[in-house]
Amino acid sequence: MIVPMKKITLLLFHREKQIALRGLQQLGIVDLDMKLADSEKIRQWRKERQELAKAIHLLRALAHTLDKDTALAEEVHIPRDRVGRLKLIGKHLKERETLLAAIEELQQELDKSLLWGDVDQHKLGELRRRGISLYLYSGSIKFFERYDFKGITVQVLSRKGGMVRFAVIGEFSQPPVIPFERHELPSRSADEIRYEIAYLQAKLKKEEAVLVTLAQRLGEFSRNIGHLEGRILLEEARHSLVSNAQGMIYVITGYFPARQEAALRDFCDKKNLTYIIEKPQRKDRVPVKLSNSAPVKLFEPLTRIFSLPNYHELDPTPFFAPFFTLFFGLCLGDAGYGLAITMLSLLFLWQQKWRSLGFLVLVLGLSTMLSGTLLNTFFGENLFARGERGLLPGGETVTPFAAYTIEGKTAFPAMTLALMLGVVQLLLAFLLQAANGMKRYGVRYAIKPIGSLLMVAGILVLSAHNNILGLGFNRDFTIGPIAIGQMVTAIEPAFAQFALLSGALLFFLFNNPDKKILVRPIIGIWEFYQFTTGFLGDFLSYIRIFALGLAGGLLGNAFNQIAFMLLPQSASGPDFTSPLMILSILILIVGHTLNLALSALGSFVHPLRLTFVEFYKNMDFRGGGREYRPFRRLTGY
Repeated sequence: MIVPMKKITLLLFHREKQIALRGLQQLGIVDLDMKLADSEKIRQWRKERQELAKAIHLLRALAHTLDKDTALAEEVHIPRDRVGRLKLIGKHLKERETLLAAIEELQQELDKSLLWGDVDQHKLGELRRRGISLYLYSGSIKFFERYDFKGITVQVLSRKGGMVRFAVIGEFSQPPVIPFERHELPSRSADEIRYEIAYLQAKLKKEEAVLVTLAQRLGEFSRNIGHLEGRILLEEARHSLVSNAQGMIYVITGYFPARQEAALRDFCDKKNLTYIIEKPQRKDRVPVKLSNSAPVKLFEPLTRIFSLPNYHELDPTPFFAPFFTLFFGLCLGDAGYGLAITMLSLLFLWQQKWRSLGFLVLVLGLSTMLSGTLLNTFFGENLFARGERGLLPGGETVTPFAAYTIEGKTAFPAMTLALMLGVVQLLLAFLLQAANGMKRYGVRYAIKPIGSLLMVAGILVLSAHNNILGLGFNRDFTIGPIAIGQMVTAIEPAFAQFALLSGALLFFLFNNPDKKILVRPIIGIWEFYQFTTGFLGDFLSYIRIFALGLAGGLLGNAFNQIAFMLLPQSASGPDFTSPLMILSILILIVGHTLNLALSALGSFVHPLRLTFVEFYKNMDFRGGGREYRPFRRLTGY
């Protein structure tokens, strides 16, 4: 549900505006209607916040990657001011990056030098003084062995990877022109490079010791960001004050949870502030704060994927959460996969920061286990035999929606179950559309969706009584153990006809309550066409729930057949003692892991699509709500 809010308008004299804003920030319950302020001071603080947040992020990552045995720096003078701390962190992070880059460059130089052996620079100098030159070349071994060097002295240095590296030695004024790639002589010996690398690595250790020491003060630096954020908010609030022509009286508005009205009134009275507290108007852009029970709260992140609801409409989370859970389970539809997801959820539950996600995954995993049992599927095989091959005997009573064969044809109760759930969700959406219309604009705007609901209900009952189009939707129609036909036909046709006619009348007379009543039936013709075609399309969209479950089950069964096809066969079945069983197990693990990943993705996306398109459209969900963010002092990052 959406927490009821109230609106406060503060009238502040010039001398009390700063005190009042600081007090409100300390109280921390009012979401002020602030403008996006832009001043030199705010820009500077935002830049500092960004740089400090980046520095803290790097320090935090560094603390996890550095060797735990890294010694701490003996003395590190940490400035008390925020800017000084930022400069200190930046300085040492930059120095570390410079050292790492220099060491990497030297290592590359050393690797290139060692390709030619450890060249002695003193001997090279002695050769030059005697007028003897040395040049380095490389090329293909095959070409090298065929090439005629015509008296040129060649010394092979190495042969590796089909390449030969060699030196040409002689009294040359210019490098000899031969069809090989020439390389520059190393400017220094490998020992000299190693010495410089060791020197830089020692400096790097000192820098990392300082950084590890700084990382131990992350909490302190995080509080700096919180204080800086608080100052930015305070400055933005000050810029959001609307003053009169003389600049003596300032006005600012905000919103707060209605249950905290007493605390806010007490604060304003103690500060002798002039204020007005009232209910928000329909034109106000009221912030939204969701407050749901613990099970429903797990699904709030899914609501935020699309948009928070508008303050002047219903929170859809409690209404779509049960359907999303059912749809996910039916789309995946395998008890084995549900068991795997349930086990995966335990990893998330183990970590405090992932606990909320872990509970959501646990709920979806349990739903999949239940659905897989009802559909009689366990890792692509029959969970219960039901007269056929299965992992467990019996099971007719606990697998009511499993596919079965009748008169040589396969029946899929899961398909009609998916469509039935779709009808139930769409009918609920019409009720919510009526509630949203009443909440936004009044009773008149709730009549059309009630008319839509009555029409659909009347058509369903009459269809069952008359078996329209011979589709089998009649008194004997069942979905597993659910006698849908008997339930629907228990309603008399006269009541259904009344519902259909009265629903159509309400639809045509109240489709646009803001228009003149004589114009509405004409507009209603077009809207009725859109409604009938749209509802039919929405209704058929729910068949995807069955299709995804069927596809995942067939693919899982295909992996099983491929895996056991490799084993020697006998009259009693595959020989599970064969050494090929190792390969079969590998195929099963890889195949089912891949199928689980793909099926789980589809099982998440498609119920989400049914929620955001079919359900939201029919409940007339507007969204666009902004989250409730109280004006408060922040102390952490």
